[in-house]
Amino acid sequence: MIKNKKGFDMPFSWIFAVIAGAVIILIAIYATTSIVRTGKEAYYSQAAMQIANYLNPVVNGVTSAFATKIDFKKNTRIYLTCQTFSSKSPYFGREAISFSEESGLLQKWTLPGAEIGRYNKYIFSDNVTEGKTLYIFSKPFYAGFRVDDLVMISMDKYCFVGTPETVKNEIVLLAPYNINLSANVKFCDANSKKVCFGFDDKNCDMFVSASCTQDECLHEYETGYVYKEGRRMDYYGNLMYAAIFSSPDIYECNLARLGKKILELSEIYNGKIEIVKEKGCDSLIGVYMNAMTGYSANLNSQNIRKIWEESKLMDEVNCRSKCEIYTPAPEAC
Repeated sequence: MIKNKKGFDMPFSWIFAVIAGAVIILIAIYATTSIVRTGKEAYYSQAAMQIANYLNPVVNGVTSAFATKIDFKKNTRIYLTCQTFSSKSPYFGREAISFSEESGLLQKWTLPGAEIGRYNKYIFSDNVTEGKTLYIFSKPFYAGFRVDDLVMISMDKYCFVGTPETVKNEIVLLAPYNINLSANVKFCDANSKKVCFGFDDKNCDMFVSASCTQDECLHEYETGYVYKEGRRMDYYGNLMYAAIFSSPDIYECNLARLGKKILELSEIYNGKIEIVKEKGCDSLIGVYMNAMTGYSANLNSQNIRKIWEESKLMDEVNCRSKCEIYTPAPEAC
């Protein structure tokens, strides 16, 4: 066999063409990938904006209670963050929503789009919620006077076990799409989050405990606490739903933000007290309002019951007064 010792001689122009062509292809691939990624991030940011805007009509009146849902074509993640301070809203803080979805043959999660901030909403959710349907409902929150609406969002199904009659009636009336009622944990859907009222069980994801006596409350679960993720979150009134549906850090952050709004509204109502006094109508609620605002400056789940106690006393005086300073909750008077 004759061996060729000369090898193969490739002209330099060919080598340059091959290298240049490879670089051009790599740049094209990178550019295309970047454009697709940028396009997706823009789409996710727009989707988060639409979701945030959709929450606006959820707040719909003095005694608002509202339930709806949004369906997605793909598995979707919604991320929620909460801050008690923000450069744009140093007093009332900020919540932000971002959005991503499963994409590609391997169904990998994409990076979320830009955060969409909200400064005047109190949204309660887990830090990350995942699924194809977003469930939304709202309930009003009172501290004597109406403070704002609590907006609960989730992509999970919930099973309420051993639900007290008053709460059961509220659920039936509101008809949220993702809450089922059950007499026993074993009858709950396996994929649902089990919320157990009055008892703790290894199959419960969380439990709700009442702390009211019949003499001081309209019903025993008017105040109490939710134990979830190893943490206790005290509540009163509709904050029970907020504690059930949100991560503990989101719950505490929003309590602090609600406390700041209570302070601001109290200043307005204190001003109204002075106005009606000049017209010969002396309201006596000021002492209770001032006591309540003392706790609201640093509101958290450990002192939330104090707000409830003072607001109950304030409601009693306000309801009996000839010069009502604020419109209370329907059941207060």
